[in-house]
Amino acid sequence: MGLRRIVVGTDGSAASQEAAEVAGRLAARSGAMVRRIRVVPDRALVPSHRNDEPFPAPVPDAVVTVTGLPSVEIARYAETESADLVVLGRPFRSEITRRLVGDTGDAVARRCSAPVLFVRPAEKPLQRMLIVVDGSERGMRVVRSGLIVARAGQLELLALTVELDSRRVDETHAAVPSAAGDHFQRELDRLGVDNRKRPVLAVRYGEPVREILDQVQEQQIDVLVFGFHRGGPAGMIEGQSVGRRLLHLANCAVLTVPL
Repeated sequence: MGLRRIVVGTDGSAASQEAAEVAGRLAARSGAMVRRIRVVPDRALVPSHRNDEPFPAPVPDAVVTVTGLPSVEIARYAETESADLVVLGRPFRSEITRRLVGDTGDAVARRCSAPVLFVRPAEKPLQRMLIVVDGSERGMRVVRSGLIVARAGQLELLALTVELDSRRVDETHAAVPSAAGDHFQRELDRLGVDNRKRPVLAVRYGEPVREILDQVQEQQIDVLVFGFHRGGPAGMIEGQSVGRRLLHLANCAVLTVPL
């Protein structure tokens, strides 16, 4: 279990440069190969490639340039390369801007079959990761993906589950609900995580997005990991999706894991 292939989206922006640096550090520590892709709207810039043709053969340290819709081409290239991780820069955009120009990050996360790590420009070194855990077997994909990236990045690992409960408690390390706690421990057993290195599964009660973001701030989290449902319509439906709201609101790097 580990990172073997990383795809990085690049457009020359500060955010994409940060993404390339993060991907490079992960690759150096894990031995993964890095492939870079740039998507441009002007077909004249890449006359040798059409959207219905295979991608050019990858060359180390080269950037594959194609035309098309960024979210479609990045997801397609990641699948072609059998990527274990996609890394993208994500500059801050207001809700108004996202409504006017769309949201490439949201579209990539919805289309991509691999986890996607979004980093912001001038991001501080990634040191602490928080994995959001639920009680489902499918949700354990989030644990596995988070652990892979945490190991590659040598990150301190924390975990959180949020219960939809009217109670308000001051102590976040409350008794772990059986479903989330049992599944979490079984997954760590299966992955062979040493008991001495196992993260504590904290529990909070209340509205999920608010509780998760509060935990991020209180624990000074650098990477937030959560499940993200693939497919669905484009556009602003943040109020109906915890994952999409977290993607837009989290003030740290975000790792979305496809469910």
